[in-house]
Amino acid sequence: MGKYEDALAETLGDIGYMQGLALASLGRERDAIAALRWRERETTEGRIRPYLASLRALLEGDREKSLQAVESATARLHDAEAVFYMARTLVRLGAHDRGAIELRRVIREGFWCYDTFMRDPWLDPIRGRPDVREPLAEAREHVVRAAEMFRDAHGPELIGRPTDQQSRSLEARPITIPLHADRNAHP
Repeated sequence: MGKYEDALAETLGDIGYMQGLALASLGRERDAIAALRWRERETTEGRIRPYLASLRALLEGDREKSLQAVESATARLHDAEAVFYMARTLVRLGAHDRGAIELRRVIREGFWCYDTFMRDPWLDPIRGRPDVREPLAEAREHVVRAAEMFRDAHGPELIGRPTDQQSRSLEARPITIPLHADRNAHP
């Protein structure tokens, strides 16, 4: 949603990646690098270290180290959301083909955060590609179907909310994805 201050306040329990990402998104790259370096040193979990290093090296401008860390992380990751962050890093590094492959994997494996996919500025370079547009449309369809199922199961009422207009807002949107999608506008 682009609420990086809120995200920063809520990242205390994660592995350290989201804190670095939120700080970087707020233009506080030096703080992000310092936080990521600290987490890399402190973690005892070997599979987490490349995940953290991928973002830190990107922010430091070390493309090769970031790419190596992404490759190491994606070989170990079986979590579609985690792979999403590696996909966006790949695109940011200019590895558009590899980023598109990983984004398709993310969608195929069930991470369907369509609004995030459409809003994320790091995905701007690949969003209009034919090999990305179709999976994005598929993710959108999954989101629409999930919202319908939630509404049909009286989900909003069960969690104490009146029926949410936002759950219907995706239904009104066309499925076409423009070739050069504006991250602030939704198709």
